[in-house]
Amino acid sequence: MEYLDFTAEDFILDSSFIKWVRNPDSKTKAFWESWQTAHPEKAEEISQAQSFLQRLQFRQDALSAQEQAQLWQQITIARQQSTVTRQLPTPAPYRVWLQAAAVALLLLTSWLIYAVNQPPEMVHVQTAFGQTKSINLPDGSVVKLNANSKLSYPKEWQHRDKREVWLQGEAYFVIFKKPGAPFITHTLLINIEVTGTQYNLKARRNAAQVVLTEGRIKVANAAVPTDTSRLRLLPGDLAEIKAGETVIRKQTVDPALYASWHQQKYVFYKTPLAEIARMLEDTYGLSVQFKDPALAQRQLTGELPGLNLNILLAAIAESMDIKVTKTRDTVFLASNTPE
Repeated sequence: MEYLDFTAEDFILDSSFIKWVRNPDSKTKAFWESWQTAHPEKAEEISQAQSFLQRLQFRQDALSAQEQAQLWQQITIARQQSTVTRQLPTPAPYRVWLQAAAVALLLLTSWLIYAVNQPPEMVHVQTAFGQTKSINLPDGSVVKLNANSKLSYPKEWQHRDKREVWLQGEAYFVIFKKPGAPFITHTLLINIEVTGTQYNLKARRNAAQVVLTEGRIKVANAAVPTDTSRLRLLPGDLAEIKAGETVIRKQTVDPALYASWHQQKYVFYKTPLAEIARMLEDTYGLSVQFKDPALAQRQLTGELPGLNLNILLAAIAESMDIKVTKTRDTVFLASNTPE
């Protein structure tokens, strides 16, 4: 084939040239290296065509098999149209127009697939210690973000077949039901998939825990997110896993004990003071010290206000008959013995 009158666009559509750039065999490689040496005046056109095909190949590596097939089908059609144009004795202006249209189709197709596969613009919402925040998501769902937590999600959801968010910390979710568009919450250890429901999710201290209050959800180990590993929960179910584990444990609980914080209160039932201390550290950024180690195992049952830290600490002291002293960011717990 004579290539002396080829432009960069012609090379892009030529099957032999594409093979040389993408996956050359010894024969193709020898031919094009020899042809380049013999025709240095075409170096610029060849370089432009190579650069375009290499960029296109890079984007294809990130595409699915179906998307790659669709793209290369368009390329094949364009190439066939260009070949027919060269073989038929058509007028030169029409040949140029058809060739330009084929190249334009190729460029438009590759650009559209490139645009679709671009990572979405993300929104990041973070709370400080002692702060909670209500977030209205693009689909109408509402997330109540607990203190010392972070939620990330795509800014635009209009053309997506699934709704996804990423959580670090703790949040209470009220998910708007949208058939055909599952809502997926990602954490480091587990992924939650729902359609419309309410649940509390906590991902702290190298562990993840979800408690379902309404509807149904599917929970999967983030390291093995296959259908066979998914655990289905009903209202009142708790699922949890720790770092390094592969099996998600499930039990039945009272959801109020885990999700009452978003109503600005805390509900405890035989809750060890050590567990309450961890909650204070995670939520308010405090360091909790036990002057009497035996206090850590004492249990609390009751409902305490969660709107204000000082009121909460006073309520703990009163309920458990202990001394609670706060100095800057440290809380000391001691037995309430007579002086």
